[in-house]
Amino acid sequence: MAEIETVSSSFSMEEKVLSSRFIGVLLPLLGRSFEAAKEGIALLYPKATHYCYAFKKGNLEGSSDDGEPSHSAGLPLLAILRGSGLDEVALFVVRYFGGTKLGLPRLTHAYREMGKAVVMKAPRSIVKEGLEVLLEIPYPDFDRAMDRIRRLGIEAGKPSFSSSVALWVKGDDKIIGSFLSLFPSIEAKEEKKALIYLEKKQ
Repeated sequence: MAEIETVSSSFSMEEKVLSSRFIGVLLPLLGRSFEAAKEGIALLYPKATHYCYAFKKGNLEGSSDDGEPSHSAGLPLLAILRGSGLDEVALFVVRYFGGTKLGLPRLTHAYREMGKAVVMKAPRSIVKEGLEVLLEIPYPDFDRAMDRIRRLGIEAGKPSFSSSVALWVKGDDKIIGSFLSLFPSIEAKEEKKALIYLEKKQ
């Protein structure tokens, strides 16, 4: 897969406009369907008046005003996602109506500003395809190997100790290859493709 910019975990914010609560939530969609994310939002925020959203998942995208006036929420949220550079994400703005009507201009502004704020402040990740490798490490090399793994930013699982140390690691295939070239005594017993998340500095 090509390298994409997304989020690795959900991020939310809340603001009150007059007497209504607006809750913005940005969710990752990589590895799951939009429908599953939508069901999760409904469970997380039960009895909300409106669940407005937009999502981007590769070439698939969509939006909904969920009962609000036409084009007041869904399309503005989708425009925010299209301009954000993010993919494999869903942007929800959940509203609990407080009894005071905002009027169309203020309502659209409330949805747009909440969507912008969540997208701007959510921590981003770069996702790319890498490798997950099972290493067999001789005991004399273990401490030095772990130090190098940390320095290279390779993700390491929990080691298993027997006649040698078995350890799953995950990272960029070139970086893992470079690591293995430094330790000829370490054997790669098994490998498979895996997605790796790299935190992006904003």
